[in-house]
Amino acid sequence: MNKSKLFMMLTVFILSMGLFWGCGEKKEPEKTTTTAPTAVTPGEVKKEAKETVDKATALVKQQKEEYEKKLQAALDDYNKKIEELDAKAATIKEESKAQFAKEMEKLKAEEQELAKKLTALKSDTGTGWENIKTGLDNSLNELKKSYEQAASHFK
Repeated sequence: MNKSKLFMMLTVFILSMGLFWGCGEKKEPEKTTTTAPTAVTPGEVKKEAKETVDKATALVKQQKEEYEKKLQAALDDYNKKIEELDAKAATIKEESKAQFAKEMEKLKAEEQELAKKLTALKSDTGTGWENIKTGLDNSLNELKKSYEQAASHFK
């Protein structure tokens, strides 16, 4: 078969296909009907609002408990570290002992303050615990800094 016949057949085929698809039925898009929303009663709204409040309260309680556990674990960890520093105190050079004693006193005071705040948080049943979370985080950071300062005597 030569090229001109092949070209002619291909052209006829393409035109036939175009006519076939072009002459087919056109479907009109389906019309969407809008329905009026169902009536809502005040009782249903009240019920949904109560469910939402209950879920939010449960979420806040869960977040508070998780934070308490995290803070308690950090406090326990620092208690162990402080005990280890106390045990190492005998190895400090005489000229550093006074400074180390001051740092340990500050460290223990900050640890006790954080423990008091954690106890207050645990006894707080309200949802305002997030307001004191920043203060607790700051206290934990101060405890960390004081520990690092006291521990620097052993590096």
